[in-house]
Amino acid sequence: MNHSRSHSSSLDDNLTTSSSHHSSTQSHSPGYKPFHLQQLCPPIAGIKSIESLAVWGNTIYVGTSDGILIIYDVIYERPKRVFHSGASESQKLFSLELQQRKSFSKKAITQLCAVSELSMLISLSDGIIRLHTLNYLNEMDKGLRNDKGVMKNCTMFALKKHQNEWRLVVTFKKKKISLLKWHPKENTFKWVQDLTMPDVVKKLAWADENVLVGFKREYFLVHSSQNKPPHVVFNANGGGSSQYECDCKVLPNEMLICQTGLYVVISHEGAAGRHRPITWGEQPAALAYLNPYLVGALSNYLEVVLLTKNRVTPRLQIIPLEGVTCISQPNYVDLDEKQIDEGQGVGYPLSKVDPDDPVIPEFRTFLAAKNALYILCMNQFFIQARELQDKGRFKYALQLCDIVEGTKYEVETWRVNTIHMEYGYHLFAKAEYEKAMMEFNETDSDPRMVLALFGDIFPCNSRTDSQVVGLPEKTRQGLRHLENPKNKRDALNALIQYLSCRRIPAQKASHGDDEVIGEAIDTSLLYALLLNEDEYMSPLLENDNRCNIADSENILDKCRKYKELVLFYKTKQLHAKSLALLKAHGEKTHPDRDYHELDGVAPTIQYLRDLQDADLIQRFSRWVLKKEPLKALEIFTREYSPFEIDDILELFESIEDGQVMSMKIGYLEYKIHEKDSMDADLHNTLILLYLNYLQSDNVENECFDKEDISDRLIEMLKESDYYHPEKMLSKFPPNDLFLERAILLGKIDRHDQALMYYIHKLDRTDLAEEYCVERYDENNMSTRDIFITAIQLYLQPPEGKEPRIEDVIRLLVQHYDKIDIIKALQLIPDDIYLKNLEFYLQEVLREHVQKRRRKLVMKNLARSENMQVQEQYILERQRHVKIRVNKTCPVCKKAIGSSAFALDPNGVVTHFVCHKRA
Repeated sequence: MNHSRSHSSSLDDNLTTSSSHHSSTQSHSPGYKPFHLQQLCPPIAGIKSIESLAVWGNTIYVGTSDGILIIYDVIYERPKRVFHSGASESQKLFSLELQQRKSFSKKAITQLCAVSELSMLISLSDGIIRLHTLNYLNEMDKGLRNDKGVMKNCTMFALKKHQNEWRLVVTFKKKKISLLKWHPKENTFKWVQDLTMPDVVKKLAWADENVLVGFKREYFLVHSSQNKPPHVVFNANGGGSSQYECDCKVLPNEMLICQTGLYVVISHEGAAGRHRPITWGEQPAALAYLNPYLVGALSNYLEVVLLTKNRVTPRLQIIPLEGVTCISQPNYVDLDEKQIDEGQGVGYPLSKVDPDDPVIPEFRTFLAAKNALYILCMNQFFIQARELQDKGRFKYALQLCDIVEGTKYEVETWRVNTIHMEYGYHLFAKAEYEKAMMEFNETDSDPRMVLALFGDIFPCNSRTDSQVVGLPEKTRQGLRHLENPKNKRDALNALIQYLSCRRIPAQKASHGDDEVIGEAIDTSLLYALLLNEDEYMSPLLENDNRCNIADSENILDKCRKYKELVLFYKTKQLHAKSLALLKAHGEKTHPDRDYHELDGVAPTIQYLRDLQDADLIQRFSRWVLKKEPLKALEIFTREYSPFEIDDILELFESIEDGQVMSMKIGYLEYKIHEKDSMDADLHNTLILLYLNYLQSDNVENECFDKEDISDRLIEMLKESDYYHPEKMLSKFPPNDLFLERAILLGKIDRHDQALMYYIHKLDRTDLAEEYCVERYDENNMSTRDIFITAIQLYLQPPEGKEPRIEDVIRLLVQHYDKIDIIKALQLIPDDIYLKNLEFYLQEVLREHVQKRRRKLVMKNLARSENMQVQEQYILERQRHVKIRVNKTCPVCKKAIGSSAFALDPNGVVTHFVCHKRA
């Protein structure tokens, strides 16, 4: 409890500062008239004063201090002439018809509550709560009872309906309250429990499941459904005496509590609500709530306060009326049927709102002042919104429209759009461009009306004339702000956000006005981005858009945005224009030679790589192939090409003064080495291109030197397995390119000729030896004696040359294990000294001895293993098993008997048939 009091002190601090703003806040009041007040009848004769009021549909119950109950029928007289500006002060829309007047009680009727669902009138008189039927005032209960009998000395009650359960809370002159529950079978409220309070209760109201109890100096929240002790909301006056009385009013989701004359807003759980309290000229005698308005009955007038989600607008309307004693809103909350009046029990529901009515007949409350009856009725919401709009209070008008959105009181869409547009014009004239565009974006109005605000900034095809759209005069004057560079930049930034939100997707089918509007939006957005040098211009252009081609082309060209113009052409499928522009910049034939972002062939290459039009590729790739042929090959080296290989090679052939062979070689190398092509024709063609390149005398303009091409040819001949070596061999000259011929001969297994080229033509013993090592296979008849063939060639040189004995001996020594010693010795001339063969013979003999010993070891190991197997076999044959009469097979569970059986290594005996099946 101490914690709650410390919390209340912080609220006191806020109240001190808030009250100082009261006068300044009033000056910002929108100053319109949402309510119409009408006197229903003059002061009622024969009574002292009116103490209480209750309403049931079109019936009003008046309780007096004399104990008389007067019943009137309320008649709504719809005017013959339709009013669209609300009801005038002198206009009579309602009248009363006396239904009944009877002596209801001996003493004053201090409280009345009409409950239509129960067809019941609850009254408090002479300290006793009685129940009567609504129709005929038949008595249902002479007095509510507790555990001790009829409850007496009652001072007030509050009713609540939640989940079809009715609960009543009653206060007494003593320090306690009682909780009661409705029992439909017995047609009365039954006592549940009493709760002791710290002081005499002054005010009482339901706040959801809690009961708000007001005392002289503080307020309590009592938990009715949980076993929790009551806790203090906060101290009302901070101690000491005060001229202000305890007062409270429960609203949907929040409640008002009077503290030092100010009404603090808190939640139904007691937490702090709105930052600022609600201020009044004086403490109201009574309060009424008609969403979103709070009406306070002061001594000389009614004061209307506007309550929105985050704002309180005081002194919205002042209605002269003196001496209000009571208001018809009962202390009753319906949490199950929350309409726009949030269960405050006012008015009667209508199925739909008639737009020709100047007021909302169901949105009303009745008041008693100096024994006369009055009705306070709300004007139609659209009339209120229009009045605010006419006075330039656009924000208040839109707040009002938001409150009733989705209800039967909803303001028409066209009217809401008009308010947004006028508010946007108003903000634009004040140079609040971002806020203005937010308002424009809330409407579905033609965006060209917004573009008209920018005068001649945008192309004529993208805007409408300002006279046509009817801009307000004040807005036209505000357009002078755009002459300031900073204001213009800020306005364009805001416009960019607006147009981005209003874009119509290019993929969406559109006709007529939508197509024109979509074109105007995208073209203007492009121009705005261009003027502001915005980085998001490229994303707009490279994606589908509705930009006007002529306007956009003209704008981008004038602003030297050639790179963006290429993107625009590409998106619009104007590839020929785009490629022509790239060619002009790449070849430096464009008039604007100071622009360098599109220099060279790279932009054109990238563009053509993304293109599938074969004709355009052939047409615009020629200048690239001629200028940088190898780099231009990237156009054709992509995943999916619209060309066949022959078409590409034919295109290369057609390039005049071009590096044709280099382009062909580069392209075929890409297909073979990078794409792993196994096409024999491609391999053959590439080899012939290498050959022609080496044999040609006119390669000065080509990209490769002959030494590089020679290395590529040799590697190709060695590594490739897909060309035709016999066919290629016939293409190579017999008196040149011996190494290449040797490789080809080796591919077709003509080893003797290949070795002849290595040994006699090239004099490359290293290559001959390498060839022999690669081809040797002791299991292949054709290559088993390849070293013998090499020895023969060494010993049988061409005419005029000596046998190469040293090479023969070196070959014998290094590869003695691959050479048949008998055949080799038969070839060696007789005049060779044995000493020269000493090392060779030693190695050969050593190898033979090692082989013999190795074979003897293997023979002995095999013999030993065989003996072990024989011994194991004998031992296994010596095993025996006894088959007794009762021996059964573990598989079939039958006796073994004399049947054939099988013995497993683990000693298990089964039928032979069962063993095979298992």
